[in-house]
Amino acid sequence: MMQLKKREFPHRKQTVVFVLIILVGCALATYAYSAKLLPFNQQRETSETNNTTSNSPSNSQQSTGSLAKEEVANRSTLTPSDSSDGSIPVVITAIQPGDTVLIRTTIGIVATEGTCVLDMNGPNGKTYHSSTGIQAMSSSSTCKGFNIPLSELSSGKWTIAISVTSADARGSVTAEVTL
Repeated sequence: MMQLKKREFPHRKQTVVFVLIILVGCALATYAYSAKLLPFNQQRETSETNNTTSNSPSNSQQSTGSLAKEEVANRSTLTPSDSSDGSIPVVITAIQPGDTVLIRTTIGIVATEGTCVLDMNGPNGKTYHSSTGIQAMSSSSTCKGFNIPLSELSSGKWTIAISVTSADARGSVTAEVTL
């Protein structure tokens, strides 16, 4: 009679122990994640603290915001006169958010080169002069901007005149602003 030889698996015990260790490790990691234990608690705490609730502003906040908007609007209201004396339509805006008067323009053509000249005449014969280049945009252009420190101007009514020259075309705009 023929005898069957038993097959021996010399690493069988080691393999079983290794698989058990992996299963226990996965179970512990799952428990740590669900219980927000390290290292999983930091990520969740961060995401929870970044969630903000947006409540409606209180009456006090609404009135303060409205007063601030009105104050800025009163300081920077422009009264445009003849807006264009050339072939380029030019629109001017002025905003005074604080210690700097920002003057911006929109030019009704797309121009890649040219010059914008700013002349301001204020109370008591005070003047301000500056120039900058033109910046093309998708369907129009703009002067690259004028940022004027309020310390260089005085309080009162100012006449703002901007002349734009680009290739063969010219345009200008005049407005008044009270600082």
